[in-house]
Amino acid sequence: MIPVIIINGDGGDDDDDDDDDDDDDDDDDDDDDRICSVHDSEDGVVVELSADIKAKTFVRVLEFIYTGVPRLEEGADEEMVTELRRVANIFQMSYLATICDNLEREEEFLNPSIGTYLNDETGLKLKHMYLNKKACADVVFLVDGEGQTVCL
Repeated sequence: MIPVIIINGDGGDDDDDDDDDDDDDDDDDDDDDRICSVHDSEDGVVVELSADIKAKTFVRVLEFIYTGVPRLEEGADEEMVTELRRVANIFQMSYLATICDNLEREEEFLNPSIGTYLNDETGLKLKHMYLNKKACADVVFLVDGEGQTVCL
């Protein structure tokens, strides 16, 4: 089954009064540091993201995972780039953090090469994982005279 991802809010509000929690034990803080929770439901596996991660930011993370480039609007504000870098650091996505750094330094011309590199690396890994593996092949060619098979 396909996991369902639930984004648990809009990332909270920085103006919230955290003084109410001062009397609580520090043991409860471990639950607040989680990035997500995973549980089974009738529809399959549910991955629920922390309310600390905004939906808009997580969409940019997913775009980066699938394309190698976060699709930021033209002239994305500094707050969005800072938030994206923060989430990139949470997920330990160093290339995405570098892209955000380049945007903040107005050196975004460096970013397409990162996307190209990541796409090339992904293709290379997929090639090693699946090319010429009979179990993963849609088509198997038997090459006459060479005793060789080519799997695609």
